[in-house]
Amino acid sequence: MEKLLKPVADKLGLDINDEQHDLTSLAQFFVDDHGGVRGELDQILVEEYGKTKMSVSDNHRILARLPIQIYWTTNYDRLIENALLEQGKTPDIKKAQSDLTVNLPKRDAIIYKMHGDIETVSETVLTKHEYEDYNKKRELFSNAFKSDYVSRTFLFIGFSFTDPNLDYLISRIRTTLGQNIKPDYYFIKKKRIQDCREGKNLERTP
Repeated sequence: MEKLLKPVADKLGLDINDEQHDLTSLAQFFVDDHGGVRGELDQILVEEYGKTKMSVSDNHRILARLPIQIYWTTNYDRLIENALLEQGKTPDIKKAQSDLTVNLPKRDAIIYKMHGDIETVSETVLTKHEYEDYNKKRELFSNAFKSDYVSRTFLFIGFSFTDPNLDYLISRIRTTLGQNIKPDYYFIKKKRIQDCREGKNLERTP
């Protein structure tokens, strides 16, 4: 998200490196500065995704080859979907609450896009207010996530655990169940391991 919001920081005369720990507030400030509407922010997101020209990586292909039935992602891109299609698999994409009411026939995997999809950019979750309203406007996603988190084992990949929405949902589950939950697994970069050894904050779920 930091790379996506760099043009936003530039337009506001801010240094993205100073704002990286509160990017949702940065997005909110930009919207407020533009009369409380998201049009300009949405345009920046679309342009940045167009510039990036992201392609499916080897890591995506490895994940797509594995017998994974459910993917949860906070990313707006379609890399996981494309990787599954490359493998001849049929992904059932859930990017809006209405998608949760129907199931794609003969699907091989479900992809829950918690914060929306770049193809419907105006419905993505990005600003502070949108995160605060998440459990009202995307309540069915919250319920589905909590159900999966309680009943399945999660492997977190490329995730920093600083997302305020996931932090809230997981903390609510832990408050309810205490230690009676399944263990999580995750991959982290060596640099983050070194940060931990040096006493820097490394957020994780137990």
